Amino acid sequence: MVEHDQETILQADYLIDVGPEAGRRGGDIIDAGSPAKVMKNKISATATHLREVIKHPLKGEWRKLPRKDSLKWLRLTGVKFRNLKNIDAQ
Repeated sequence: MVEHDQETILQADYLIDVGPEAGRRGGDIIDAGSPAKVMKNKISATATHLREVIKHPLKGEWRKLPRKDSLKWLRLTGVKFRNLKNIDAQ
């Protein structure tokens, strides 16, 4: 699953960071492992996004951290959308 939401990424058990030029241009695997491990990577744009304060052009600086009430299970069954083909996850 491709994800760009900081809160969701930080709650993942395992990440595979693909870039630069991921997507249609392919990209390379930059790092893989827990969010804490990937965040230590100095060349990863994903790691930079996760560990540094983000300056939003309209809202100013902020860092969105996971909310305690958002730690719930996600269950997908038989998902068939875009590049997902009959994915089951619990």
